[in-house]
Amino acid sequence: MDFEIKELDPGPVISTIYRQLGFHDTINQMLTWDEKQCLHDPATHILALVINILSGKRVALYKVHKFFEEKDTEVLFDHGVKPAHLNDDALARTLDKLYKANPKKVFSTLALKAVLQENVNISVLHGDTTNTTKAMMHKDR
Repeated sequence: MDFEIKELDPGPVISTIYRQLGFHDTINQMLTWDEKQCLHDPATHILALVINILSGKRVALYKVHKFFEEKDTEVLFDHGVKPAHLNDDALARTLDKLYKANPKKVFSTLALKAVLQENVNISVLHGDTTNTTKAMMHKDR
């Protein structure tokens, strides 16, 4: 019997938290997409990008599918997600959908969902909206 050993890094933990917080369903509801035209939903593509970024081995968009060739995608995603499905064309189309849905609105919705679900104490909340580029421009004057 032959075994194939694959690294998972923090992928399974990220995937589990992503689903437990309801991010998967929320993203699919907020982004406009056609089930009939997509092999996988946008939330799966975004999860792939998040896993890639948080793994500490971030790669360019056109190499993400290669990153997942070394991972057990059956553990990380729903059945049927293959590394080749996470190509730059599919991921770029999802990023376009995210842009059309307003990334700040999507992020705010996900953050609020996490805060409410995890009952995070927000009696003290710091929100720095300073644009660092603008601040640095003023500093140089």
